[in-house]
Amino acid sequence: MKHIKILLSFFFVLISVSSYGQKKSFRSVSEAVANSSSVEILDLHEEGLNSFPSEILVCSNLKVLILSDNNISSLPSDLNRLTKLEVLYLNNNKLSDLPDEVSTLSQLKVLALSDNKLDALPNSFQRLAGLQELSLSGNNFSEIPKSVCKLSSLNSLDMSKNSISSLPDEFSNLLSLRTINLGSNMLSAFPPVLLQMPELQKIVLDRNQISSIPPTINVLQKLNALYLAYNRLSSIQRELTELMSLQYLSLAYNSISVIPPEMVNLSDLIYLDISSNKIVVVPPALALLPQCEEINLCRNKIYELPIDFENCPKLIRIGISNNTMLSVPTFLSKYIIY
Repeated sequence: MKHIKILLSFFFVLISVSSYGQKKSFRSVSEAVANSSSVEILDLHEEGLNSFPSEILVCSNLKVLILSDNNISSLPSDLNRLTKLEVLYLNNNKLSDLPDEVSTLSQLKVLALSDNKLDALPNSFQRLAGLQELSLSGNNFSEIPKSVCKLSSLNSLDMSKNSISSLPDEFSNLLSLRTINLGSNMLSAFPPVLLQMPELQKIVLDRNQISSIPPTINVLQKLNALYLAYNRLSSIQRELTELMSLQYLSLAYNSISVIPPEMVNLSDLIYLDISSNKIVVVPPALALLPQCEEINLCRNKIYELPIDFENCPKLIRIGISNNTMLSVPTFLSKYIIY
């Protein structure tokens, strides 16, 4: 899992950096310092650094700095010398706090601080008015910092793998937010404040303790991805089937026993994972989802599938293993079965 995590982290770094095209990129401190006026991308991930390499502060045109997977425990107070910095990756280090000077990086758009030892942010953090992507996953936060709720340009926020039990009312002030990841926290209910944010497109709430889906979830009409795996759900609210933009839905590892036939209303749904629940009967309507390419029904109590699954419009893959069916229905032969 650790290797997968590192690969995924590096993959997202590549996505951010790729947007900078053919900018001058370097992989060592000495090279960067020798070309201080021209270096724009500096990648020092997994270099075994025990401290921030202050020598690079002379790189006045640096736009992307990657320091992930090192042993850095503090940042220099003169970090603000990097006046053109737009992307800063500090994932998987040993940071326990941030200096106020981070907040003076006025050009910063992407800040990744996952897998450190942070439990708070400086009040000045709210001055990062242009910040669009913020990752604080895998730290020690017990609540969303109030300064985060004032980042007016924030588009994506990852606060997964912390100890958050609720969201503040001020969270709804994040009017630009489109993606929120709160997976692996301590939420006992679907955060009500999210229902006041109709522009949200992706919500990740897996691995919490949520026991029900609010009936007013249908206000989130722009939502295209909802992840609620590994919770305590026992039913699917009918209103969930009214999310007409939904494309990806994961409800795996809950205690759901009934799939409502209204699921067919999810006309844009591409991927449905309802594995590891307590489902016995699959409604024929599920086979009529017009755009669905994959349905995962593994590890339930299903003893048969309706013949309607013979002609699913766009289905490619279907998971049916570890159920109570004695054999795989022959009418599924044209799909990839797992």
